[in-house]
Amino acid sequence: MNDPIRQLARAEAAAHGRGGTRAQFGPLVAAHHGPGLPLNSAWHDGSAPLVEADLLAFETFSAAHDMPTTLHLLAPSVNDALPLLTARGYTLTYVLHAYTHDLRDLPPAPTLAVRCSDDPDGWAALSAQGFGPGSEAVMRVVAHLPDTGLYQAHVDGQPAGTAALSLTEGVAALFGTSTLPGRRGLGAQTADRK
Repeated sequence: MNDPIRQLARAEAAAHGRGGTRAQFGPLVAAHHGPGLPLNSAWHDGSAPLVEADLLAFETFSAAHDMPTTLHLLAPSVNDALPLLTARGYTLTYVLHAYTHDLRDLPPAPTLAVRCSDDPDGWAALSAQGFGPGSEAVMRVVAHLPDTGLYQAHVDGQPAGTAALSLTEGVAALFGTSTLPGRRGLGAQTADRK
């Protein structure tokens, strides 16, 4: 696994285990955040190949928490894991692309005001407006994750977008990003990323 991907895998797995009920099975970091939440899953941390005993332990954890057995693997881990995953009945349901960028040479920041939020529940409600109905519970979990900064971009003094930021093992993760309906196209997400 190349170094940025290995670093990203470790950071994603470590961050994933910061909230909810956490368990580790070899390279798999599993977390259960609450009934029916899409955050209930496991991340492969890239530290070792996936073996059947670890997968069985994760499946037992998932059954005990009444959650689907959803795994996130970054590309270099997938090829070695595919035979085992296929044999156990796993199927690919989606591909998520991760883009990395050195933070030393960035374009100029937008002129929108970005403010830190010290109101996790207010931030979660605002962020959920951008994601739409049904996202409220997930945004509340995100807003209350330890070591997570919450930000709001403002246009003309009114909230326009949200973002959450955490730093794990030297990797900055920006997530929970949403733009309020009616405020799209004004640069809120670009501003939140600065």
